[in-house]
Amino acid sequence: DAGWQVTRKADTPTDIATWKKSLPGESLDAFNGEVTVPHSMLTILAVLADVPNYPRWVFQCDSATLMPKLGPDIAYIYIDGIWPVSDRDVVLRNTIAQDPTTLAITIHSVGTPQLIPVKPGVVRMPTLDNTFIMTPLSPGKTRITFITYANPGGRIPAWLANFVAVHAPYVNLRDMAKRMNLPQYQLTRLDQLPLLLPGSNKIRLPH
Repeated sequence: DAGWQVTRKADTPTDIATWKKSLPGESLDAFNGEVTVPHSMLTILAVLADVPNYPRWVFQCDSATLMPKLGPDIAYIYIDGIWPVSDRDVVLRNTIAQDPTTLAITIHSVGTPQLIPVKPGVVRMPTLDNTFIMTPLSPGKTRITFITYANPGGRIPAWLANFVAVHAPYVNLRDMAKRMNLPQYQLTRLDQLPLLLPGSNKIRLPH
């Protein structure tokens, strides 16, 4: 789409490219990252479904838990603040959808800040909108597109906001790709996923 500015160019087809874009009326930029990985969509879904291990690859994530009492699609994420910014948290509602023609799978996560009470000393993020799009290119090869916008709440120094906009999408995709090599993510069936979002039973995987 128009308006994206390159923040990191990809030197090879498997390298990570990132962009950022100003949004009308918003003080922080949206950002976007893309990489092609030698893994199936099922492996990528397995990493995304392994919520407790998000601290191992999600930028500044301290902890992540599912909240089954609130629904099968709810997760709670606690984020370490970068000095001098306070810690943040966010409650996410997650959905899954698939393009019937390309078989691309989209995981969309949206902040629902009023779902649980705010914790003392922690800033609840008023807005977080994450989209992971997995597009199959060939057997065992997938393009991942990561698009996100966050309003972290409170005051954020301009230098820090700019750093995060450039650095976070790269770190997330780099470390996510590393985890795809681990044996626990080499699944063969959808029902092996640790988290099945509503609608997962309709997903079709390429042969």
